[in-house]
Amino acid sequence: MKTSNVANYMTVLDSMSGIVCVYSIDHWNIDEEPIEEFLINQGHDTSNCQWMVHSEAPELWAKGLYYDGKSDNEYYEFER
Repeated sequence: MKTSNVANYMTVLDSMSGIVCVYSIDHWNIDEEPIEEFLINQGHDTSNCQWMVHSEAPELWAKGLYYDGKSDNEYYEFER
């Protein structure tokens, strides 16, 4: 498996709401906005969630996950 040091996605485990959200890094102004501020602006309580940034699109196999704040309970497919 090829690894990369470039972050393209952020996955958030929100314990307060019980959901997993995946955000494209394109939606976060990484150079100007602290990650905590971005998460708060997306409606997350940073004291009750964990996050990670990663280069590869995650394999989303479960219904009800949120991609860029949207969910229609369908499977999401990422462009690779």
